[in-house]
Amino acid sequence: MVSIAFLDHPQHAGLKLQSWKMSHHMLNHLGYKNSSALTLVQIGDDAANALAAMGNFAIIDTSDDSALHAGCFAIDAGDHIKLRFLEQPDNTHDMIFVRHSSHDQEGFTQTASSLNIIGRAIWKLCLI
Repeated sequence: MVSIAFLDHPQHAGLKLQSWKMSHHMLNHLGYKNSSALTLVQIGDDAANALAAMGNFAIIDTSDDSALHAGCFAIDAGDHIKLRFLEQPDNTHDMIFVRHSSHDQEGFTQTASSLNIIGRAIWKLCLI
C-alpha cells in the first residue's frame, strides 16, 4: 500500500486530515510508478459549474503541471484550492484556456505564469 499525504496548504489548516492508502497495483494500472509525486487536496471552490464541489477531494500528480496536454488541474488560489480544465494550445505562448470542465464551451484565457498550478488531478473523490 502507498500512503498519499495531504498537501500542506492554508485551506487544510486546523483540519484533522489523515493520509489515504492506495494499492501499488491500482497506481501501476493507472500508470503512476512514482507515488512520491502524489498528494491529496480538499477542494475549496464554490463556483456554480466547478469540476468538484466544495469539500470534495482529489489526488494530484504534482510532477505534471503542464497544460500542453489538456486536462483537469488543481490550482492554488491562495486561501483555497480549485479544479479547472486547462488547455495550452502551444508552448510558444504564455496563454492558457481556463474552463470549469472539458464540456464547458465558455471560459477565459489567462497567462500560464499567473496560474499557480499544483498539478494534474488524477482522481476525484466525492462525498455522498
